[in-house]
Amino acid sequence: MTDPQFALAATERASAGPRRLAQPLKQLLDGLSTPGRPVESVWLTVVDPHGRLKGKRYSRAHFESTHAFDMCGYLMASDGRNNPLPTVRGWDAGYPDMTVLPDAESIAVMPAHRRVAHLFAQALDAAGDPLAVDPHTILDRQLRRLSQLGLHAKIGLETEFVLFHGTREDLHRSGYRSPRPAFARNLDYSADPPPAVHSYIGTLSRALTASGHPVEAIKCEGAPGQLEITFPYGDPLNACRQHLRMQMAAMRLAERARMTASFMAAPDTGVGSGFHVHLSLWKSDDPVFAEPDGDEAGTDLLEQAIGGLLQVLPEMAPLYAPTVNSYRRYQDDSFAPTHFNWGNDNRTCAVRVIGEGASRHLEIRLPGADSNPFLTVAAVIAGIVHGLTHGTKPPQAVTGNGYADPSPIVPGSLDDALQRFEAGQAAHDALGGDVVTHYTALGRATSSDHARRVTDTDREMWFSRA
Repeated sequence: MTDPQFALAATERASAGPRRLAQPLKQLLDGLSTPGRPVESVWLTVVDPHGRLKGKRYSRAHFESTHAFDMCGYLMASDGRNNPLPTVRGWDAGYPDMTVLPDAESIAVMPAHRRVAHLFAQALDAAGDPLAVDPHTILDRQLRRLSQLGLHAKIGLETEFVLFHGTREDLHRSGYRSPRPAFARNLDYSADPPPAVHSYIGTLSRALTASGHPVEAIKCEGAPGQLEITFPYGDPLNACRQHLRMQMAAMRLAERARMTASFMAAPDTGVGSGFHVHLSLWKSDDPVFAEPDGDEAGTDLLEQAIGGLLQVLPEMAPLYAPTVNSYRRYQDDSFAPTHFNWGNDNRTCAVRVIGEGASRHLEIRLPGADSNPFLTVAAVIAGIVHGLTHGTKPPQAVTGNGYADPSPIVPGSLDDALQRFEAGQAAHDALGGDVVTHYTALGRATSSDHARRVTDTDREMWFSRA
């Protein structure tokens, strides 16, 4: 996967270069150690196209003495089951290693691990430039496009997941049939969850805070076993890193409690878990979406951002709804949007304007909990940049039920979404043709794998009838 076809264009290389280590690795790790609790090992990971952390756990001594790190290039070209894809170039080149560069800014203690540090790494191509299909590079590129407009984004991420009784191995052995949620009814906003869930919430919150990833809030949600976790506003790259570390901690701590944390978009019929992006734009220290005080500039920029999102996100669905299951979440009256529309404090819409004064911001409600945060935020930023550069105006805000709105509908399947993604001019303009081709191939492999498998629903419908 160091093939030149996945390199950035030459004109982008200087501005999109990876962050080189500015200080020795030992100094970075010493900064994380505490008296009597030195860092003993280091996880170095990339983010694969499916939003998973992939890498190696190094001994500290080896990590400090190593000047170059490599991983197999198939990490950027495999399906959700870790199978290398024949439709993505790699076999003919022997799947060589790709160099990965640790990002010093990402160093932190790994939540729910003792004496273990974690660094994200960026994949490089054969020329030493960022690999164009690396999710980190894709997001970094969109943020640089925004910065060229003199703006930067702050985001807060909000995600839902469902706790089930039994470990992942327990559920795997049972074929994932009839998993039991950790609580059986709607406990939305409840201050009295079951003792095991109450204990889990406290343990997760403490582990995240102790590792430098403090949460804003954790609460029970509306579906059985469902929780919601939100983080404070901050830098987009850091927010995405924090989200993936939270997922790792949520799953690890659930295992310790003999439970499983599932981030499926639709873990059961009628149950949907979202991944909402709260976003504001800033020019230096000034929030540009602030409500106007005799100056309509803030409203104009807000409307252009919304217009760009509603024009571009229909083409970008495979980035924020990447699996076949993702599209089962989009149901009427579910609090997941079914149309590309917007409204003021309207949870039935794809884009919700929320907050007052300087706190006014956007909530993008389309992504599911199964999405890769780097790709999701990249799609959102790409839409906003499109709106700002083209002066795109949105349609009228929805003032009632967004599910009854005649605006364009969300794709009904991954295949539909992939067709729009591959053909979409805005997607090609923002991401580049090679990136669109690569992620289309990954999405089609996911869809094809799913289509050929016999499911429980097949058996329920046809086993004794056909």
